[in-house]
Amino acid sequence: MAKKMLIVSVSILLIVVVGLIFFRSKANAPAVLGQRSQILSDRAQNIFESLKAGDYQNATRDFNSGLKAQIHGKFDTLIAKAGPLKEYSITREGAIEDNSNHIYGVYITCKFERGTLWGIVNFDRQKQITRFSLYGSPHR
Repeated sequence: MAKKMLIVSVSILLIVVVGLIFFRSKANAPAVLGQRSQILSDRAQNIFESLKAGDYQNATRDFNSGLKAQIHGKFDTLIAKAGPLKEYSITREGAIEDNSNHIYGVYITCKFERGTLWGIVNFDRQKQITRFSLYGSPHR
């Protein structure tokens, strides 16, 4: 009986310690990204609000120069294929660990007139958008 109590006590203690370590690591993350994440979410939302309004120049205002050159004219093609953007929602966001310049990503679901597309907006350390991609196939 005493042996079972000891095993249960050690198990509970182990669960508490692991929980505290996990909670502490999660609690520290927003302090690092807190204000930055809101700024970056707002910048990602600006793209889609501008797309809804047809203001493609404002949609690319936070793109780095290389991405602006790649995207130029492609919003017209997107709207021609997918139809007008009806609504969007941020589905996930957070720090990205990869070997590129990207340090933060905002993932978005977009409902266009002819279908749903999924997107990612990546940011660099200077808070500029370095990657903008939409995936899926709108219906014709």
